[in-house]
Amino acid sequence: MRAPPVSAKDQPSRNRQPLPSSGLTVFVLLLSSLTVMANATISPSLPGLSRTFGDTPNIETLAGLVVSLPSLAIVLTAAAFGWAADRFDRNRLLTLALLAYAIGGASGLFAQNMPQILAGRLVLGIGVAGTLTIATQIAADRWQGPARARFMGRQGAATSMMAIVSLLVGGALAELTWRGPFALYSLAFPLAVWLWFVMPKSRPARAEGQKSTAPETFPWKIMAVTGGIIFSVMTFIFLVATRLPFLLDEIGESSPSVIAVTMAMMTVASFPAGLLYGRIRARFDPPQIAVAALLLMAVGYFIVSAASSAPMVGLGVMVTGIGLGAIIPNQTVWLMAHVPDNARGQASGLMTTFLFGGQFASPFVSAALLQVTDLHGLFLWFAVGAVFVAVLLMPLALRLPENT
Repeated sequence: MRAPPVSAKDQPSRNRQPLPSSGLTVFVLLLSSLTVMANATISPSLPGLSRTFGDTPNIETLAGLVVSLPSLAIVLTAAAFGWAADRFDRNRLLTLALLAYAIGGASGLFAQNMPQILAGRLVLGIGVAGTLTIATQIAADRWQGPARARFMGRQGAATSMMAIVSLLVGGALAELTWRGPFALYSLAFPLAVWLWFVMPKSRPARAEGQKSTAPETFPWKIMAVTGGIIFSVMTFIFLVATRLPFLLDEIGESSPSVIAVTMAMMTVASFPAGLLYGRIRARFDPPQIAVAALLLMAVGYFIVSAASSAPMVGLGVMVTGIGLGAIIPNQTVWLMAHVPDNARGQASGLMTTFLFGGQFASPFVSAALLQVTDLHGLFLWFAVGAVFVAVLLMPLALRLPENT
């Protein structure tokens, strides 16, 4: 659809020109990279936080919630951000989301009790919901077909790189004080200021007078399949962020730096998988990629379940990371190939809801399983779960035509 002419008064000012393609690429990659910091960055702080607030009832469960609680806020608000991004100036929405991200994330530097820490994590989650939803919408608008697959792979690789850096820096800061990693969230402040003053206003996808796509044209079936897969994957993968530090502590590796390095191995392995996703997608259909990725994740968790040392745990999380690096961009590419132009915000918001819904559910699932098994057995159960989901997807992988 051809955009209407832009009047002189609506022209961006000299200092507010649209970003060139290369600049837009960097901008969206940076936004996506910030969201991966939301949860795992503070994982090396969990043992220290648990000791500081050791007199708080159910502190181990609450420590897991410190990591996963932003996911609850994301689940509750991502769809609303997607709806709004299709209708209003998404750059202004994005600025507000970045401010919420920075304020909520950095609040852990000053919080004096667990309720204050948990409240800050909720505000952080609202910021992540807006940031990731709008970043995904921008990418889906800008890139199509094979170019979209290549970009989504790069996006996954960029988030993996940021996860590595944030985990390692977070681990180093946690060696000084468990509050240290919370300072990393303040990096969103300058980006929010830059966005407000430099980026031009955006035209909503559903401009006034534009005919909306009928509700029945939204690909709800594909949304359910791709969303269900990403929900399951995040439930499985978030076990690393919430329980792996305690498993390492149990086998005698309690140093925050060792914990951070071991956890970072998963994102190290996911980085090349993301970079190569465009080539992988050119040869295989999304359901086939999803099955292979889930089986790799299962193998990795089988290794972790049998591990008695940090290097063996590291090997397991690396194998898991290869699968993760392929499946994250895969689900977005699979979904967006079926979404109408003026519903990409809605689709992005729903995908974000499924993604972080799995993260939020993960500690509750693992807590229930820990009533009947230990930490090593927990990883074994999750490995079996990944195999189960892969088996359910195999009929789709065998029957769906190419370019599904």
